[in-house]
Amino acid sequence: GQMTGVNLQIVSDTEPEADCEIRIGATSRTGSTVERYEYAVTVTGDSVEILADSLYGYEAAYVYAQNQLLSDLRKAEPDCGELVSVDIRSSLSGGTEHILQKSGDLRIMYHNIWGWNESETNPTDQRNRMLAATYLEYMPDVLCLQECTMMMRNSEKYPIAQTLKEAGYEEVSAAPVTTTATPILYRTNVLKLIASGAHKFEVGGGDDKYATWAVFETKADGQRFAVVSVHLAYQQTAEGNGWRYEQVGTVSEMVAQLQSTYACPVITGGDMNCTTASEPYGRYLENGFADVQT
Repeated sequence: GQMTGVNLQIVSDTEPEADCEIRIGATSRTGSTVERYEYAVTVTGDSVEILADSLYGYEAAYVYAQNQLLSDLRKAEPDCGELVSVDIRSSLSGGTEHILQKSGDLRIMYHNIWGWNESETNPTDQRNRMLAATYLEYMPDVLCLQECTMMMRNSEKYPIAQTLKEAGYEEVSAAPVTTTATPILYRTNVLKLIASGAHKFEVGGGDDKYATWAVFETKADGQRFAVVSVHLAYQQTAEGNGWRYEQVGTVSEMVAQLQSTYACPVITGGDMNCTTASEPYGRYLENGFADVQT
């Protein structure tokens, strides 16, 4: 509406076809096709089709549509046929290029999903769609989430967990905790779950401060490793810093126990709510942790 002065009605593809449609995605009447990592914009009669094969393909298509297709500088009426077909692989950067291939044997992803911010501007169902689509682009072998609150878990409109389950993921048990806000999910065709559990931090805010752990064995060669998904106290005060410092001590004890019991490397990550100059971070290093970014 801001570019053209026209407010278009958004309808389902179950509605009867109308004149001058802009069809986004693989609708029931989309005629164009794309290859992996491509997007295409096609004119068919008096309608336009925008189609992509990936999340980042749609992002690139959006940029093209905004800057060129719908630009007020574009005056010509296009002929029927394909306006543009673009392979986005060479333009991926800033980490997005990692959707193309792994650089190691396994991929472990940590992500705070912002579970306490349901509002009109941040609707849970819409964010869940985008989050699930992002994870399926990267296909991590282990996915560690934070702030996976009951509000996010109960989003019946489009629950993240259900989408990932359909893609072959399962969530590890957090026993003795009933439901953790820092769940760990894994690809069942790649990994075998050996053991898992969780610890709830009693201070630090909300009902979402946990450390969840899991031990896995690769199905390909039987290698074992463990992961810990952590969310520390959020308060940026002296008291909060003290809580985080103590919570790092608890995580360190958990990791030491995992190493002693299972004799395997442990990868720890999550939302630490602190900087590399803080005392809690320093305690990690003092307890034998190594920062993967240094």
